[in-house]
Amino acid sequence: PPPAGEENIPSPNGGKVRMGASRAPIAIEKSALDTFNSYVLFMLIALPLAGAVALIAIPSHRHQDVRWTASLVALATMLLSFYVFLVYYLDYRDVGGLQFERSWSWLQLPGPWAHGDRGITLALAVDGISAPMVLLSGIVMFTGVLISWTIADRNKDFFILYFFMSLLFPF
Repeated sequence: PPPAGEENIPSPNGGKVRMGASRAPIAIEKSALDTFNSYVLFMLIALPLAGAVALIAIPSHRHQDVRWTASLVALATMLLSFYVFLVYYLDYRDVGGLQFERSWSWLQLPGPWAHGDRGITLALAVDGISAPMVLLSGIVMFTGVLISWTIADRNKDFFILYFFMSLLFPF
């Protein structure tokens, strides 16, 4: 139970927010879904990379295995992009702003930078404009794999490069 003068209220993302007597949020309790939501954009970037690495391990003469592996990776990416789009527009439509936020500080550089000593960081988030772009990227990746299903000559090389290209232009 919260201390006197405070109360726990449900947050829009399924966790709980403790509100003080002044109605200002005090602490946010993270749920498992919050943790998944903070990593889902990273998974959208890492999944094609993992798929390309998996395709490298498959022998070139096994064309069907290459096609099915590429299809499964593209399908998983498309489903994650549907998840991001639907959760943003169903759960956060009234809140707006940046959602699914996650940031990693890679290199500390002392100096007069805008973000302090965080010289090189990776920050991922989705807003109202980028959510449809994430969905479009997932759909294009999956349909691109399906359209390329009949490639017979060096299909392994094609799908590896296709997944690497999706890393350069994710959304």
